[in-house]
Amino acid sequence: MAMPAKRLHVGQTHAANVASPRPRRSERLATRATPELKGLAEHAAALEGRSLTDFVAASIQERSERTIREREVTQVSAAHARAFTEAILNPPEPNAYLQEVGAFFDAVMGDR
Repeated sequence: MAMPAKRLHVGQTHAANVASPRPRRSERLATRATPELKGLAEHAAALEGRSLTDFVAASIQERSERTIREREVTQVSAAHARAFTEAILNPPEPNAYLQEVGAFFDAVMGDR
């Protein structure tokens, strides 16, 4: 009995499909949508040459990654801003190395 031909994903060559197999989907997500939203998603999926399932999964992944990236960058940036402000308003005492560098700078640059 002949083996069925392997389906290629849109935009992939046979070599690309063999080199990077799709990860096995083992989890299930369920959602409810209005007929209008489902129609919109079906239309968009068709325009991309994807199944509705592939389109929804790709959309979820894209939006999830963007949300995480935006929120984590904002939180990290706020934490860095607080640390920077604290360091400016309440600087630590210079250590021995910094004092040596300061003395060297003064010796080289002299009074200005």
